Amino acid sequence: MATTAAMTGPPAAAAAIAGNRGASTDLEKAHAVEIFRQTWDVYTKVVERDYMSHVLLFDALRADLLARHSGGSGEDGKKKFSIVDLGCGGADALAAMLRRTPELAERTGAYTGVDLSDIALAHARANMLGGPVSGFPDVRRAAPDEGVLSKDVDARFVEADMVAFATDSMPEGSADVVLAAFALH
Repeated sequence: MATTAAMTGPPAAAAAIAGNRGASTDLEKAHAVEIFRQTWDVYTKVVERDYMSHVLLFDALRADLLARHSGGSGEDGKKKFSIVDLGCGGADALAAMLRRTPELAERTGAYTGVDLSDIALAHARANMLGGPVSGFPDVRRAAPDEGVLSKDVDARFVEADMVAFATDSMPEGSADVVLAAFALH
């Protein structure tokens, strides 16, 4: 792995991304961030316009979660569940589904977003917990002021390879829902 010099702004944040792929200069790291921004805009348009049927997929997930997690325990008499979102990107589609179904957002007891990109994880954090995309200029039109999950949810955002995370960091039965939505296409 390349050694990185101290920098400020997005190139510093991209150091882990670019560094893990063998980039050895600040210019290469800055270039990697610029490519990310350009492709992120395309991805955002794909999600916003539902070109890959994100809505259909997450409507099926919504129905399954409502069916499987409608009773049980918890303060409100409804079972809390955990979600591990492998290759979460910005968690846009999941956050949108949870916004359309507030009772599921309320039943989410834990959320773990896993992605290789620290920039994507910053967006996922903003979508799930609210606030600005800290540490990065926003590559989207706007970040949500309020996240979809309550502040008492155990929310983690892990920069890691999703296969390695699933293999090495997830004991059997450690999550109720494991997503890899559109991360394996």
